[in-house]
Amino acid sequence: MHKLIGLIAALFLFLTACEDSNSVKPISEVPPTTNDTAQNSVDKLVVTPLTVQNRDQIQFVDWFSNEDVIYIEHKNQESTIFKYHLPSGEKTPLFVTPGFVQLAEVSPERDQLLIQYSSKENEATLAVLDEQGKVNATVTIPSVEVYTNWNRTNQAKLLVTAFSEDWSYQSYIWDTEAMQLETVELNHPFAEWGGSSTFHYIEWDESQPSLLAPLKQIDSSGKISTLAEDVYYAKSFGEWFFTLSPSELSEDKGTYQFYSSNGNQLGQMDVFHLNSYSEWLIPFYDDINKQNEFFFFQPVEGGQADLYNKGFILTSYQLNTGESKILMEGLENLPIECSPNGSYCMYGYQLENILLISEQKMVPLIKEEN
Repeated sequence: MHKLIGLIAALFLFLTACEDSNSVKPISEVPPTTNDTAQNSVDKLVVTPLTVQNRDQIQFVDWFSNEDVIYIEHKNQESTIFKYHLPSGEKTPLFVTPGFVQLAEVSPERDQLLIQYSSKENEATLAVLDEQGKVNATVTIPSVEVYTNWNRTNQAKLLVTAFSEDWSYQSYIWDTEAMQLETVELNHPFAEWGGSSTFHYIEWDESQPSLLAPLKQIDSSGKISTLAEDVYYAKSFGEWFFTLSPSELSEDKGTYQFYSSNGNQLGQMDVFHLNSYSEWLIPFYDDINKQNEFFFFQPVEGGQADLYNKGFILTSYQLNTGESKILMEGLENLPIECSPNGSYCMYGYQLENILLISEQKMVPLIKEEN
């Protein structure tokens, strides 16, 4: 899933989904699936909590492996990025910079780390680190805010959109291997890679506000095509993408539709959704990219988000088979980042807990000293 702070994070923190009917049975009827036994066969993860003096200085980012996570420590007016080995509690510093790290994101192959920091006002520096903290590429762009999107089929390329003070923007393709930064003209500042050379964006009509709009694709030649109509939300993961739209079955439900990168539909599921004023609440989610599996939170019924208090179900959807499985129940809708094998998930506002799915329990990732 994507780890932006400020403007970009706020953009993605609104909206919903929850319960199935086409390829998935109602919640109470979903049996355990047996085609994916990885959850039961993996070794149990031993979690050594990170001991800190002030938990507010710690920000967890994502997994580097099934046992290593990345976190940032903000202390003494500088930021240090660490790799933390969960079983042993060993922490390895990878990068230190004065000031505040605005962005940290693990690469699709989980062998690199993208960070954003700034040494001057109205300027952003991006750097790509390897697993040992070596800086493989760096670029500085005039901006007050940047949005980045990693190409999941060719992680040497990143889409970077730089915003000016008046919120005008310029988009670039940053080739971290060739050390090149090229401008690209896109119709939307928050477009995403739809494949190795295409981009996806929802074409909102600002003159006629609406909850729904078409999902568009633009290729390297500039040709624009429509991938889906009447979309409320969409997210691309390189090899596949999903859209979220109103369900034809019930006003209390939304439909997740899953597509391959070329637009062929792979499956769909209808789930309950929650309303937040004139918007939907989109529950947090993550993808297990090596297994073509989608993890997401769903409420047990539809309704108003501000009145809802019945908890959320962590659910998986397998794109290859169209099967759904309940992973854990009774959770809150909070940020989640899952391990490469899908057996464990960092969870919480600061990803400060770990869900051990096979053991059906949550353990703290932080131990605060008195």
